[in-house]
Amino acid sequence: IHVLVVVPPPSVGSKRSADDEIADVQKRLRLLESDLAAIKPSLAAIKPKTLTKFTPLSVHEDEFRLDSLSIMQQSHDPIVRTPTLYKFWEGFGEFPPYYFVRVEEVMFWEVIKKQLFGKDRIVIVGSPGVGKFCFLMLIAFYLACIKRKKLVVIRRLKELNLKNAVVFFDGQGSYARLTNLSPIDIVAIRDQVTLKSVEGEVDEKEAPIVLVDGFNQAEVNDTKNEYAPFHFLATSCQFDVKHDDRSRLVVLPAWRDADLLQYAKLMNWVIETGLRQIKRQDTPFPKLVKEQYFYSGGSLLEFCKTRSSLEERVVRECRAVENDQAFELVYNYGGGQSKSQVDRLRRHYITDCNREVEYHDSRWWKLSVDSGYVLSQLGRKIDTDKQLEVYKYAKSVGAGFHGVAYEQLLHNAVRGAFVKRKPVVLKMREGSKYEKN
Repeated sequence: IHVLVVVPPPSVGSKRSADDEIADVQKRLRLLESDLAAIKPSLAAIKPKTLTKFTPLSVHEDEFRLDSLSIMQQSHDPIVRTPTLYKFWEGFGEFPPYYFVRVEEVMFWEVIKKQLFGKDRIVIVGSPGVGKFCFLMLIAFYLACIKRKKLVVIRRLKELNLKNAVVFFDGQGSYARLTNLSPIDIVAIRDQVTLKSVEGEVDEKEAPIVLVDGFNQAEVNDTKNEYAPFHFLATSCQFDVKHDDRSRLVVLPAWRDADLLQYAKLMNWVIETGLRQIKRQDTPFPKLVKEQYFYSGGSLLEFCKTRSSLEERVVRECRAVENDQAFELVYNYGGGQSKSQVDRLRRHYITDCNREVEYHDSRWWKLSVDSGYVLSQLGRKIDTDKQLEVYKYAKSVGAGFHGVAYEQLLHNAVRGAFVKRKPVVLKMREGSKYEKN
């Protein structure tokens, strides 16, 4: 900052000498310099942050070869170890040290790949804890390292004293990143990494791809946050696409109990959850997985928690659900998400995980309670016909909550028959072990 001091000409007829007048001006100048020094820290604070430290990337491409997911999924050990991605994202949103490749991830990538460089922005939706944000970061490294694209990643952070992070990949093997950025900082960084012509026009071919992780639609649409425009968004919250909105929704479904069982057998799940001190060959995995699934449902994140913390969370959130919400929770499973408490108790499912259309056409999506504990607590308020519908759907998608749904259905039918003083008739298949001679 330059301070211009205009020295007034000596006053005509002034009795003061020129030296006195100059001394007075110098005194005023020293006062101005003192004031400027006092406000310099404030001026520096106003200056937006920009990227200054660029570091060579040191990651293994085998950790994010998305085109090889199909081969990995069909192997006897469909686990991808990710030590370098785990290290890279420490303190910047985190990343697991490995990930399990389901059929759902293979099909999900086939859908995403066809839309990578299209004109529509891609919104990845799904329930908390199923792997959306992990997959978004795989897409980021795939684009930056394999496709050599420039991109900006904006992530919500949940660590203490951290609110967000911005990471820039230059597409040439280097990156730079910062945390705790204001909207002004984000604008400055986006301008810094976006090439413009002399006229100030953006070259779309050279513009970085923007991936946004963990924010809801209201936050993204709020212009003061500067998260938009974006190319990819991963969110666990509702995203309403308007008729003139060029957004393509893609869902990553919840985990089926069969995949959770395989995951538990292959990894150190039984030790990490505190269910066993050592992993033995005779560990009763089906029994332990069934007990854990009773509380976690199809969320891998919840499934990997200790039993005590898992039970505490589910019980707490069940108690927070009002009676009118219980009806919506258990029966109205076919619609989109709501922003209420029930969102943390429901999961997205599709009927056939091998059909691409079911991942991008919301007509095939179902949002259902899949925790046996939640169903046992809230399903009592639902009539028999509606419980039958929930049970049939659980069976159709191969979800592990169909057993509890059947139990609730049976108990409700027996109670109804008792009230109406009617006999209960159970039809069994021929040869059933329960059949009486």
